Amino acid sequence: MSEENAAQDVPAETQAEKDAADAKATSYNKARLKIMWPFGAAIVLGATQPFFDEGQELYAGIVRWVGLGSLGLGTFIRLWCLGHLRKKERLSVSGPYAHSRNPLYVGTFFILGGALLASNWIMGLALIVPYLFTFHYVYSRQIRWEEFRLAPIFGQDYQDYLEGAPRFWPSIKAYEKRAKDQKFSLGLLFKNHALDLMLGVAALLLVMDLMGGVVWPMILDGGEIGEMLRARYLSGFGG
Repeated sequence: MSEENAAQDVPAETQAEKDAADAKATSYNKARLKIMWPFGAAIVLGATQPFFDEGQELYAGIVRWVGLGSLGLGTFIRLWCLGHLRKKERLSVSGPYAHSRNPLYVGTFFILGGALLASNWIMGLALIVPYLFTFHYVYSRQIRWEEFRLAPIFGQDYQDYLEGAPRFWPSIKAYEKRAKDQKFSLGLLFKNHALDLMLGVAALLLVMDLMGGVVWPMILDGGEIGEMLRARYLSGFGG
């Protein structure tokens, strides 16, 4: 199932229907990865400058900080979602789900776009338009399939939600029938694998810094990787 409300349990379905839906969701996820992976590769391979490099140009620093801000915003949005996503219980319409029907995807949009800009400002600016078109192409189809899947499952409640909350970009006005009794839950946050998200973002930032601060300088200028790692990350310890 998808990472949005489609991940919730559907007791009225037969096992065959569930298996067919799961297979369809898996095919969408595989297609999404195949189409989006070049942007992930560009983020990693394009990181030619370490973070917080005092020698970078002003405009490069501005673009990088915009990217890091976008990445942080996307991470916050996804964490907020995970604290409200009640899998196998009911339709999620509280918290960020009261402002957008697909807030997890909104968070993904900001994380990937921000990482592109933070990785390499020239590459990021060059790829941002292709990224926008590709993201729209992939996720609009994913979302439409999820809507088709959820409509007969949740009936009138979902029809009301379709009419009362925007599909993607959040609205300041909250969904009128939002579940006001459903508060942000730390238990749900970690039950929904928030730790995986935080570790994934931290690992991405570390890999980008390694590429810009160690790998690319070693390839272009030569040097021993052990010495470069010590100079990059351990120079403040032990003199």
